[in-house]
This record gives sequence, structure tokens and C-alpha cells, in this order.
Amino acid sequence: MNERFELIGNLIVDFFRGVELKKVNLAGLDHVIVLSVVNETKILFRHYGIVLKKSGTKVPRVELEEIGPHFDLTLRREQMAPESVRRVALRVPQEVRGKKRKNVTTNVFGEQIGRIHMPRQDLGTLRTNITKQDTKRRKKASAQQTKISSE
Repeated sequence: MNERFELIGNLIVDFFRGVELKKVNLAGLDHVIVLSVVNETKILFRHYGIVLKKSGTKVPRVELEEIGPHFDLTLRREQMAPESVRRVALRVPQEVRGKKRKNVTTNVFGEQIGRIHMPRQDLGTLRTNITKQDTKRRKKASAQQTKISSE
């Protein structure tokens, strides 16, 4: 496809953009806008309604019926910006984009879940409650070790 039609297509898609969905429920769709490039200068704009017909399977058969305005766009004059100027114009500010947050996800209930990465703990050096019995045992063990080492 020609680069100029790509830019015009992006402009029209931005103008008619709705909510982006991962899955589409066919019962929720009622109309479709179709843009087609016929030759080097003509773009066809068509508006179709969706008609769901019965089929032999679980998924209904989908037919398009022209319902709305349709028109043909003829590209006569154009003056596209240079690549460097277009990049600057299409740049999204950091405030709008937001800061990327690593290891944070959102579950189906809208709660944020974070993942923490920690090194393995050495349980031998872990400090626990020290009782009098523990101190007596340690003193005995250290006394035995010094006795053994002195012999």
C-alpha cells in the first residue's frame, strides 16, 4: 500500500476509533465502516449494518447490508510533512503515556497485584527468639568444643 494512503487511513481510523476489545461478541455488533482503496487516487467509504442469519453451526452467518452514507474520496492534492516533522507531531508526551510499571498486573476484579523478587534467605543466620534454655545449650556446646580443641 502507498504511504500516503497509510497516513490517510490512520487519520480516518483515529477519527472513528472506539474502545479496543480483545474479543468481540457478534450480538453486540450492529454496524461496520469499511474503507477501500480502488486505484491510486480513489478511496471508498462504506457504512454497513450487520445482519445475523441462522446457520447450521453455533456461530451465526454474518451478512453486511449497506445502511448509511457512502461516498468516494478522490485524492487530488496532498502535501505530507517531512518524516522528521511528522515524528515530532505524533510524539505522545510522557505525562500521557505514564511511567511503565514493572512486575505489576491487574486481575479480573481490578485489584493490583505486584511481584517482589528477593534473594534466598539463609535460615542458619536467621535470628529467632532466644530462651534461657537455648543460651545454656550454646554455652555447653561452646565449652565442649573448647575442651575438645584443647585436647
